[in-house]
Amino acid sequence: MKKWTISIFSFIGMVVISITWWLLQSPVPSGIYLEKHAGSEVFEIVENETMMEFSLPFQWVKSHPWENPPVLQDVVLRDQHGEGIASIQGVYPLSIDERHNDWKARLVPGKIEFHINGKRTPIDRGSKITSNLTDCIMNMY
Repeated sequence: MKKWTISIFSFIGMVVISITWWLLQSPVPSGIYLEKHAGSEVFEIVENETMMEFSLPFQWVKSHPWENPPVLQDVVLRDQHGEGIASIQGVYPLSIDERHNDWKARLVPGKIEFHINGKRTPIDRGSKITSNLTDCIMNMY
């Protein structure tokens, strides 16, 4: 009886230590957190191009070791005036850096890929990217 009691308490102690270790890996609750940037982003403007790629880095804090990567839905990137400058319609699986996504990592880096002046919409096997400028011109008439 004494062996079983010691075994049970040892197992419970290991579980409590494991959970405590996992929770101490990050000071913030689980979720998606955009990385803070200072300074400016420089874009090369190509003649006759209405869109350009832009990726927004983030940190994903897992709630448990075997959590699946999160999925976003209907994302809009706005400028300082509240105008939508890029959007993703529908379901968008996040781009996770798989080299850092093992079971013991609580913080996983990734990025959200936008197209400035563009709108991404899901199709059968991927996504279609259209220009917001085309939508604006069509809505004016």
